[in-house]
Amino acid sequence: MPLTTTSSIRWARNPVALFIKGITLKIYLLNSCLSFCCLFLAFPPKASASSGLDLDVKGSVSTAYDDNVTFVKEDKKSDNVTNLLIGLGAKQEGKTHTLALEGNLTRHLFADNPSFNNNSQDLNIDFQKELSRYDRFSATNKFVHSEEPRSFEDDFGRTTGRYSYYRNTFNAEYTRDLSKHVSIQGHYGNENYSTSREDIRDSLLNRAGFDVNYIESSATAFLLGYDFTTRHIDESGTAAVHTLATGFRHSLTTQLYIDTRAGVSFVEAFDGSSASKPSAAVALTDDFNETDSASLSYSKTSTPSSFTADIFDSWRVALSLGRQLLERLKMTASVFFGEGDFAAQGITDRQTGASTRLSYEVTRNAQTFLAYTYSEVNSNIDTRGYDRNWVEVGVRVVF
Repeated sequence: MPLTTTSSIRWARNPVALFIKGITLKIYLLNSCLSFCCLFLAFPPKASASSGLDLDVKGSVSTAYDDNVTFVKEDKKSDNVTNLLIGLGAKQEGKTHTLALEGNLTRHLFADNPSFNNNSQDLNIDFQKELSRYDRFSATNKFVHSEEPRSFEDDFGRTTGRYSYYRNTFNAEYTRDLSKHVSIQGHYGNENYSTSREDIRDSLLNRAGFDVNYIESSATAFLLGYDFTTRHIDESGTAAVHTLATGFRHSLTTQLYIDTRAGVSFVEAFDGSSASKPSAAVALTDDFNETDSASLSYSKTSTPSSFTADIFDSWRVALSLGRQLLERLKMTASVFFGEGDFAAQGITDRQTGASTRLSYEVTRNAQTFLAYTYSEVNSNIDTRGYDRNWVEVGVRVVF
C-alpha cells in the first residue's frame, strides 16, 4: 500500500512538526525562545483592543519530592525538585472562529542530582472555524519536550529509565452536515516522536479516516467509522492498522451519557506478519454542573508502539473526578490501570496509577496547590518494573 512505504510517509510530516522537531533536536534553548516568539508574532499585544484578543501571563513556583527520579526498580534515587514555570496564553474569538495558543517553559532544579537539571517546554495551538451553516473545521497542534511522562497514558508501555523526549501531535477534522440527521466527519493526524536515547529510534505516525454519524434523537446518535494508521520507525520499518468500528452515544439523563465504539483492527506488523484483533472503547461521563464532572472509561486497542518496532496490544481502565469542594477549594483525582503486550518481544507490562490535586484560590489571580501521584509498573521482564511516589506543593499566579 502506498502509505506504508517510507518515502510516502515522510512527505506527510506537517510543517509545524518538522520545524519544531528540527530546531529542538539541534538547538535546545532556541526552541523555547521560538515558541514564545510565535505567540507574540501571531497575536501582537497592540491588536488586543480592537480584535477581542485575551492575553494571559502566568507563573508558578513549586517544590516537589520524588522518590524515584530515575524510574528504575533497583538503586532508586530520591530528590527534592524546584520547578519554576512561566507561561503565556492568547485567545481570540470571532463570529465564526476561535484561535487559542498556550506556551509554557519550566526550569527543573534538582537539589541532590544537579546533573539532572533541565528545561521542559510545551506549546498548544487550537483553531476552530465555522465555514458555513453546514461545514465546520478544527485543528490542534500539541508539542511537548520533557524528561518525564506527563500522564499515565504517556507512561504506559514506555521504556523505563530517565531520558528526554519530544512529541508533536497534529490533528485536523472537517465535518459536513448532510441533513438534519446525518453528518460525515473526516480526520487526519500525525505524530512525531523522538528521544535522547540512541537505542530508541525516532518514529512518525500518520492517521486518517472518517465517521458517518446518524442522529436518531436528541438523546441518541449512532456512528460507523474507518481509520487507517501507519507508524514508521527509523531503520526498523513500518507497521499499519486498518480499523472498522461502529458505536453510539446515548444520554441517560440530562447530565449523564455513555459513548461506545467497537470493531476490529487488521494489523500489519513491523515484521510483516498480519492479524485481526478486536478494538473497543466505552466511556461513561457525568457532568454534574459547570465545575464538577466524573468519567469512567475502558479501551482495548492494538497500535504500533512509539518506543519500539512492535505492536502494543493493550487494555486500560481510567477514572477521573473533578469537584469544587468549597467556594475556593477544588479537587481533581484520577485512577489508572492497564495491561499491554509487545507481541514480537514477548513483553507484558501492567501499570497502576493514582493521583490527586487540591487547589485553593487565594485571590482572583493567585492559587496554591498540593498534588500527589503514585505510579507502579510491573512486567514479566524484571528490569522494566518500578514504583514512584511524587508530592508537589506550590503557588500559581495569572496576570
